[in-house]
Amino acid sequence: MKRIVLTILSFLVTTLVFSQIKQGPKIQWEDENWSWGKVVMELGTVIHTYNFINVGDEPVRITEASPSCGCTVAEWTLEPVMPGKSGYVKVKFDPKGKLGHNSKYVTVKSNANSTITNLTLSGDVISNSWQKNKYKLQYGNIAVITNNVQIGNIKENSSYSFEIPLANTGKKPINIKRVLSAPNIVVTQSDNVIKPDEEIVLYCVYTPIKPTIYGENTHEIRVYSNDDTLAIKSFMISSIVAQDFSKLTKKQLKKSPIIVLNKIEEQFGTISDEDTKTTIFKIFNKGKSNLILHKIISQSESLEVSSDKMIVKKGDFASITVKYSPRKYIGVDERFINVISNDPKNSNFSLSIKSYVLPAE
Repeated sequence: MKRIVLTILSFLVTTLVFSQIKQGPKIQWEDENWSWGKVVMELGTVIHTYNFINVGDEPVRITEASPSCGCTVAEWTLEPVMPGKSGYVKVKFDPKGKLGHNSKYVTVKSNANSTITNLTLSGDVISNSWQKNKYKLQYGNIAVITNNVQIGNIKENSSYSFEIPLANTGKKPINIKRVLSAPNIVVTQSDNVIKPDEEIVLYCVYTPIKPTIYGENTHEIRVYSNDDTLAIKSFMISSIVAQDFSKLTKKQLKKSPIIVLNKIEEQFGTISDEDTKTTIFKIFNKGKSNLILHKIISQSESLEVSSDKMIVKKGDFASITVKYSPRKYIGVDERFINVISNDPKNSNFSLSIKSYVLPAE
């Protein structure tokens, strides 16, 4: 009986002792991580209040709240927060000049048992002026930078990566149903749905088509969508493909064709806009193997260009005949003919026609 009484007394004493142990100041936050989603930069400051409750048995004092960035400021409860009462840390984020994804934090110091807490805030900043500054072409309800992508010069065995952003300027989501491209263009996309005032990106990798077509190449990417103003968008991809000589040995380079020209330009001087002039450019092969003229290009309607041969044996020459007609053009005029060949040192060169055109009397 005495043992039972002692046990009960011991339990009561222990309970009394523990009930008298103080917890001290203790903070319980409603949230420590907050996302604002998306905010328009021009609309101004983002504000969020982090609330907390003092679940301890002594007053809580916030001594400091330090933001990680000058674009963020913080205010907090200055007076002591009594047990059972609530306090706050209010954070203001200025999105000016912060386009894109942002992640900030505020370090809170207090007299609570967890003396330091990092409150985080994050989200994306967009701009009302993004369409004006970036996108130049309205394509139905989708705005694009251009629908004509110019890759420029590219070697036959290389590749080129580029992006095509698509922005929804309409009032309802646009679903991208499918994207069709030439077999030498691989296209992936960041999303299948473009929400209003948002964009997605087509990530493209271009490799010259096989068998190689030297010179100018043009391919197409078609985007099919539910855009009720223009369901199909077409993008033209242009490049100038050159032969890759990087893997030729020294022996092969010594045996390669060598181009020598009789001239690289023709100056017709002062002529009438109704005149027609003709000149001949001669391309000599001074090398040890056949010279191949892959392509002779002139995109000017003023020039009519022809060659008597496209394969020039060593010691021989090709004659490129150029007929020039100003076609009512007045003033200083210069036109170009682009020649693509298998000469490693002259794989892509230009011939020019120059004149000063006066109106016919």
